[in-house]
Amino acid sequence: MHAAPSSPSPSAQSRLARQWDLLHDPQHPLLEQTWPQTRTLTGADALRLWQPDVYDQLNLRQAMLRELGLVPIVAVAGLLNSGKSSVVASFLSEAGRARVLRGLSGAQGSQRFTLWVPADWRQQSFFESLKELLSRLFLRPLEQLDPDPARAHAQQNDLSRLDYPLLAPDPQLDTLGLALLDCPDVQRSRELGDGIRHRRLDLVSRAAEICAALLIVTPRSQLEIQELSAILDRMPDAARIFAVNLIRDESPARALHDIRSVLDAGPEVPVYGAYDFLMSDFPDRTPEWDRTRSLSRDERVAESRPCFFLLESAKAAPNGKAAPPEASLLRLADSLAPEQLRRRRIEELEGEWDGSFHGAVEGLRSQLRTLAGQVDDASSRLVDECRHLVRREGSLHLRMSPEIVASMEASLTRTASIYYRIFLIPSRRLLQACNRLASVGRNVAGKSIRRLRDQSETLRRRLGSHAKIPAIGTIGPEEVSRMFSLWSGASGDYRPPEDWGQEAETLLRRYLAEEKTNLTDAEWDAITGPLWDQIPTRARIQILTSIFLLLGGLALAFFDGGVSLITIKTLDLLGGIGVLSSLGVNLRGVADFQKALEEKLGARQLANFCAIAADTAGLPRCPNPGLPPPTVSEQLNPRSYGIQERRWATYSWNDDASRRLLRDDP
Repeated sequence: MHAAPSSPSPSAQSRLARQWDLLHDPQHPLLEQTWPQTRTLTGADALRLWQPDVYDQLNLRQAMLRELGLVPIVAVAGLLNSGKSSVVASFLSEAGRARVLRGLSGAQGSQRFTLWVPADWRQQSFFESLKELLSRLFLRPLEQLDPDPARAHAQQNDLSRLDYPLLAPDPQLDTLGLALLDCPDVQRSRELGDGIRHRRLDLVSRAAEICAALLIVTPRSQLEIQELSAILDRMPDAARIFAVNLIRDESPARALHDIRSVLDAGPEVPVYGAYDFLMSDFPDRTPEWDRTRSLSRDERVAESRPCFFLLESAKAAPNGKAAPPEASLLRLADSLAPEQLRRRRIEELEGEWDGSFHGAVEGLRSQLRTLAGQVDDASSRLVDECRHLVRREGSLHLRMSPEIVASMEASLTRTASIYYRIFLIPSRRLLQACNRLASVGRNVAGKSIRRLRDQSETLRRRLGSHAKIPAIGTIGPEEVSRMFSLWSGASGDYRPPEDWGQEAETLLRRYLAEEKTNLTDAEWDAITGPLWDQIPTRARIQILTSIFLLLGGLALAFFDGGVSLITIKTLDLLGGIGVLSSLGVNLRGVADFQKALEEKLGARQLANFCAIAADTAGLPRCPNPGLPPPTVSEQLNPRSYGIQERRWATYSWNDDASRRLLRDDP
């Protein structure tokens, strides 16, 4: 009977328990999410969300240290046809050896993990915890290895159940005091592709986490191949033992020197070697106590039991014949001292825990900064694209609406002299006709529109040879789809315009329905009043008529605009720069009119457009330099691109909780 595994020191156990509990403590959340919803997140919540593999690793390590301690397990890993399974079998009873699947072909080697444990462990209190830990490690329940050799071989060769570890007690291990975890190799030629090989390597490295030592078995000829380097790179910092098989025409000293050099193994690392039993002079090379040395070649092949001995013990001899019996790999427990292995591995795990825990918390902080940078960058780029969409030819285009047209017409009427107001009568009638047209609907629109256009043409002829009717702009779904597409490309996740059709429709419909920006009467009069002083008397009739002709055209455009925004360049409200120059208008005053209208009306419209664009794309509304706060209400769409696909969110970091987590004292 063997003693239960040792546990971490009380102070280390207390610190680990405190850190693990604080990581899950909702009273000390590490993060506060402020958008798209308000909630607090513990460190465990954040790790499960962003770094689930790191959380699983911490969970496994705390289970080993806090719940179980560590039982003395030696992982046996190696390359194809290296003799790994034969090494495992050599430690077992005759019945156990019969159940180990061995051989040289692709179908004769274990495809699954098998944990061989001392039979008396089944009576120990820690045995159930060990099985639970293995199930947690593999995320699959353990299976018992069948006592019948044929059925056991079929279990070990079942590639479809790679993730399901096998458990096999063996009485021969009672004297050894160690368990052996037989790991499948990562070179099976009958497996197609790299997927299963990589999965195996992941599982080998995860399984080795719970082991007190690692026994790496490799053929002498494959010391420098990539697969062996991959295994060694993925192994934890547990005690390592190398067993190099199939040594041929080398002395133990020469083989030991080359092995230590290639594997970067210091003098403290045990290195075992075994000569190739197919050599004709094998009996003269293997230790005298090797019972296979007297067998024939065919008998040695059938026995398939390489004799591993410490190369250090025979380095002064030309071969391994002089190696003493205590140098045998079968005396592994004599050199490993299971209790010392447990203590050493626990200390290593405590150090690994500290490094992993601090790294996890700092990794979260770094990830939070990265996420915040992504959100800020995406928001800034979206505002830039919105600005570009509504700014054409170097000038901000105003979004026009019937309310804005009516307000501007009323202000021009109020600030004009009585004499000029007479000339407003035709344009007012035109606007009223357009409003009536919009109210009766499209079924009678054709004839009425032709009539109103004729009236507009009559008014246009009154403007004279210098007058022109400025073009009315539109922003439709196609333009908005292109805007979103350009923005996604600038944000590092390009989506073609056709992918943004629904978002474009949503943005425009919301903007048309909710954007109610207008100026007060006083603000309008403060803009239009000074304008009259900049227009020569002889040009006022033409300018005034041009303005109201345009307003009438705008009214017609509203009727047939669909989901498009009707826009116009500020100067075009007055007839355009060419007309204004030809009529002798003071352009400095006109520039003041343009600036005031863009700052008071255009900036507010743009702020609302950017806000609705952010809602639609799935971004938080961030302050926009140079723009007033938006006035449209925020409408969160949990299924939007930014929330659903990019997982964008905003968080604040709790420095007090972070310091409490990383504090080293209990």
